[in-house]
Amino acid sequence: MRIAVIPARKNSKRILNKNIKIFKGFPLIYWSIKAAKDSKVFDKIFVSTNCKKISELSMRYGAEVPFLRSNSMAGDHLGVIEVVKDFIEKIEKGQELSDICMISAVSPNMDPIFIKKALTMMRKFDCDFVFSACKYHSPPQRSFLINKGFINMIDEKKYNTRSQDLPELYHDAGQFYWAKKEIWKKRKKIFTKNSIAQLVPSLTYSDINNNEDFKNASILRETLNIKDEKVNQTKIWEGPFGNKYTKRHNPKQINSEISFFKKIFKSVDRITSILELGCNNGRNLEALRKIDVKFELKGYEINETAIKEAQKKKFDVSKKSISSNLQNSKSYDLVFTKGVLIHIPPNKLDKVYSNMYNLSKKYLLVAEYFNPTPMKLIYRGNKNLMFKRDFAKDLIDKFNLNLVDYGFVYKYDPINPQDNLNWFLLRK
Repeated sequence: MRIAVIPARKNSKRILNKNIKIFKGFPLIYWSIKAAKDSKVFDKIFVSTNCKKISELSMRYGAEVPFLRSNSMAGDHLGVIEVVKDFIEKIEKGQELSDICMISAVSPNMDPIFIKKALTMMRKFDCDFVFSACKYHSPPQRSFLINKGFINMIDEKKYNTRSQDLPELYHDAGQFYWAKKEIWKKRKKIFTKNSIAQLVPSLTYSDINNNEDFKNASILRETLNIKDEKVNQTKIWEGPFGNKYTKRHNPKQINSEISFFKKIFKSVDRITSILELGCNNGRNLEALRKIDVKFELKGYEINETAIKEAQKKKFDVSKKSISSNLQNSKSYDLVFTKGVLIHIPPNKLDKVYSNMYNLSKKYLLVAEYFNPTPMKLIYRGNKNLMFKRDFAKDLIDKFNLNLVDYGFVYKYDPINPQDNLNWFLLRK
């Protein structure tokens, strides 16, 4: 059995909770699990961690966590080999392990094709390890130390040597390390004369040890254009595509909306003000007004056609992108989305979540398509306009919210049909 092992301990020193810090809409470890999956070479993908939260997230994203690593195996000075060897010893009974790849939990820009190429190289040659490596941009032979502002050349003899006359040097990229099970158990070093370097593009290399490294990794990803599928969502929803969506927003469904909100209001204390993010033509606001005409209702929307329709119904709807900065806006007892977060790109979700939290006095409500792990769907022929995930869990984890109630509405309900939505009522 060929496996990946992704070590991810808690209590990282320089960046708090580094392994699960949000990067482009997902925890860092998500990208490592995704790279392992996308390489299509593993029978199983494991995460080795001493943290319940990391364990839970890893399993949500498709990895297995058969046990929590002991704190004695999560120290600052333990090397890769010790961690992987410990993991092998704990799971090898009853398992026919063959090739094992340790994958970094904090290399979000790694290209899975090189994981596969390194495996091919390991099969071809009789070697100990195959690991990712990059070429130095500038000759390290001409590097120097700085002491109180003054420099001290590492090798003064190289000062006048031309760059092209110096041999090219390489360094460990830290993305992955392949070896057979027996090698992991026997060897004490990775970098030996019998190990092979799989060169990877230097732009995919990110050594994330501080917040500046984190920002640089994000910039590199944009430079690489690694299929984050950049789409100008605002222009799409503002334009003809958004107009067609508004026409499909059937006002005849108002009774179903009333039933939906009444069910939820059974679990809330008294509220007087409500804000909907992405309110379209005001169908939800209309249902709320029918429930209680005294509600103070507000909506944000980006499609002009939808805004005009809502304003004709005498609703206070402003043109604002819900992924923009809304922190200076008024706060409300309840802030909600319904069928909106599913259309927000993952790298914009964090801002929307913050807006929801900051604009709410008491409650947050999300009613969206649900999936325990993030996934992307084709939406009316478009690849990058619909995303499913556990939005409520994201909010709970990010802001330590309390789950008040939750439920499901069904498309084929004979009395009050709705889209197949899961809803979650959260309280601050």
